[in-house]
Amino acid sequence: MGYVYYSLFYSMSNLPKGDFIKKVDSPDKNYTIQMYIVNGGATVSTAVRGELITNKKGTKKNIYWDYKTSDTNVKWLDNDTVSINGHEINVEKDVYDFRRK
Repeated sequence: MGYVYYSLFYSMSNLPKGDFIKKVDSPDKNYTIQMYIVNGGATVSTAVRGELITNKKGTKKNIYWDYKTSDTNVKWLDNDTVSINGHEINVEKDVYDFRRK
């Protein structure tokens, strides 16, 4: 029961795709962040999803999910740390999910 609840409400692997906004490469080009905006329709606010691509492997994972925003301010602080809308994320181990605040 707990796994089903987590998967439905807190998993970052089942987020909506959204519309592509931009991509930003890390300084060493090992990673790329792709940002998407998700339009929730007339009754739900927009959300922003950030997807990390490990360029050598081609793997993708969601590392950023925020609600009630359309901002996509992305700045790499070093080769492994990115700031998205003021949230610092070490791409090797961290994620930002507004549902876990």
